[in-house]
Amino acid sequence: MMRKLGVVYRDGRANRVCGGDVRVVGICGLRGVGKTTLAKVVYNKMRSLFQECSFLEDMKAEEVKSLQERLIATLQKRRREPLDSCSAGIKNMENSFSDMKVLIVLDDVRDDQQIKRLVGKLTWFGPGSRIIVTTDNEKVLNGYDEAVEIYDVQPMEPHHALQLFRRYAFLGEAPQDYEYDSLSIDIVKAIGGLPMAIIHQASNLSKKRNDKGTWRYTSDHLKNRLPEDISPCFMDSYESLHSHLQRMFLDIACFFIDKDERIPPYMWKACDHYSPLGMDSLRKLHWLEKGENNELRMHNLIRDFGRDIIKRKVNHKRCRFWNHSDALEILDNPKGSESVEGIGLTVEEGHVDSFKCEGFREMPNLRYLRLDRANIQGETKNLPPNLRWLDWRDCRSIPELHDTHLKNLVILDLSRSLVPQDPKIWSRIMEVWPTFTF
Repeated sequence: MMRKLGVVYRDGRANRVCGGDVRVVGICGLRGVGKTTLAKVVYNKMRSLFQECSFLEDMKAEEVKSLQERLIATLQKRRREPLDSCSAGIKNMENSFSDMKVLIVLDDVRDDQQIKRLVGKLTWFGPGSRIIVTTDNEKVLNGYDEAVEIYDVQPMEPHHALQLFRRYAFLGEAPQDYEYDSLSIDIVKAIGGLPMAIIHQASNLSKKRNDKGTWRYTSDHLKNRLPEDISPCFMDSYESLHSHLQRMFLDIACFFIDKDERIPPYMWKACDHYSPLGMDSLRKLHWLEKGENNELRMHNLIRDFGRDIIKRKVNHKRCRFWNHSDALEILDNPKGSESVEGIGLTVEEGHVDSFKCEGFREMPNLRYLRLDRANIQGETKNLPPNLRWLDWRDCRSIPELHDTHLKNLVILDLSRSLVPQDPKIWSRIMEVWPTFTF
C-alpha cells in the first residue's frame, strides 16, 4: 500500500513522500473486508508528512455540499462555513489548496459525483499530495483522466480469520475445550474471511462462552443462512444495479458458479437480459471473480446474499430453484408456478430420481432447466416453449428430442447421457435448432 502511495516506509514508520506528483489510490474490496480499517492505519502513519489532512468518514449519510464544507474547514483549520452551492465549493477547492501538500481520505464512496466535487482535479492540490478513496465499486474512480492506483483488499486467510475470531470470542486465546475450537473453525469457515462479520459473530458469542447450545445453533445456522448483519450491507448496491444486471447476478449466484463465463451470455442474449459490460460491472463491485480457466467465481457470502433474495419469497412465488427439496415441492404441485425462471438440480450419486416433462408444463417462463444424473420421462412437447438452456448431463434415460417445439433453445447439453446414435434423428434436431450451441 505504501509503495502505491509513493511513501518510503521502514521499521513500521512512514519516512517521506517521494516525488512531486499528486497521486490517487483506491482501496477496493467487498463490504466488510476491512477497507476503512486499512485506510485509518495508513492515514495515521502518514499524516505527519503533510501540511494538512482530512479523513471524511461515513460519506453516504451526508450531502456532497456538506462534505465540501467539512473538507474545506478541516484543511483550512477554520470554523465551518456554509456554501451556497456545490459549484461554489468546487471553486473554493480550486483556489485554496493548489500550494498545499495535503492528505485526504474519502471513505466509503458510492457515487463518482462525490469524487468529482471533492477531489475532482489533481491540480486543486499542491505537489506531493495524496488522495485515498475507499469503495466497493471501482467504477467510481473512472472519472479521473490520470491513472489511479488500485489496492485490492482480499478476505482474510483462514488462519488469520480464526485468530481474529479468537481475539474477540476468547480474548485472543485458543479455547481449551475441543468442541468450542471445532465450532470456532466451522463458524469462521461459514463467514468466509470478512473481518466485519467475524468480529460481529465473535463478540456476540463471547457473551455465551458457557452455552454450547448457542454456539452449535450459530454454526448450523450459518451453514444455511446469511449472517443477519450482512444482507443490509449489500442490498443498496444490488438495488442500484440495472434490472438486467440483477438477473445476471442472481443467475450466477444460483446456477453458474464455476461455470465457464462464456456460456451463460448465450441464454441472456436470447432472453434480452444481457448487458455487455455486466460481468465487468460485477467484478468492479467485487461480487464476481474470474478463475484461471474462465470459470465464474463468487465469494460465499455474495452467493448466499443472492440466494437469500430469492428465498425470501414463498415457494410458488420464487423464480429460481437450486435446492432439491424445494424444487421437488414445486414439481409435485406445479399449479401457480408461473414465476419460475430457472431450475438447476444434480441428483446425488447412488440415488435414482425421475422427472416427467409434464411436470414443467405449468411453468411458461422457465428458461433454464438443468437435471443432471436424473431419469427423464415423458414427452418433450410438454416442456415449456420459452426454454433457452436445457442441460441433461449424465442422465440414465431421456426422451427423444426430435419431435419438439423448443424453437427458442440456444444451449443443449446432453454430455454423457444415454442418447440415440441414429444420425437421422440428429439431422432432424438440427433442422429444428440450426443455430444453437451444443
